[in-house]
Amino acid sequence: MTQKIIISKAGYNILTETNVNNLIFSSDYNTLKYATTGTINVTGNYADYYHTVAAVPPFFPATYWNRAEATVAHGLGYTPYFSGYMEGTAFRAQTPIYFGDFIYSGYHSVYADSNYLYFTAVFNAEYSTGTYSFTYYYRIFKNNTGL
Repeated sequence: MTQKIIISKAGYNILTETNVNNLIFSSDYNTLKYATTGTINVTGNYADYYHTVAAVPPFFPATYWNRAEATVAHGLGYTPYFSGYMEGTAFRAQTPIYFGDFIYSGYHSVYADSNYLYFTAVFNAEYSTGTYSFTYYYRIFKNNTGL
């Protein structure tokens, strides 16, 4: 007899239940396993903008497009399954995330290869001096899904 660990939802019998949607956990199925979690700050200088849009007085200020990237080495040797979150002033959202209005916009993303996670911020601002920083959270899983 094979040993199993099964946890069913309330009201379902683990000895007779065959619908996996009625189970909380079953050792018959693989689960994601964490390799690591952490945070990283993507920082930059507003003066290092790569494009500018001239002001249109009196309605629109000049805007400066910025791009910054930071990496985290994961050392797994394959492209892992991962999740990334960007933290704003009043929220935390899973990436990729895009926000914008008729003047300002931004894009935050996380992507991976067999060596690194790459955290990227692309946005525009009305500043061309000073510094900025964005905080990202990530979880890297050990499962090699073959993607």
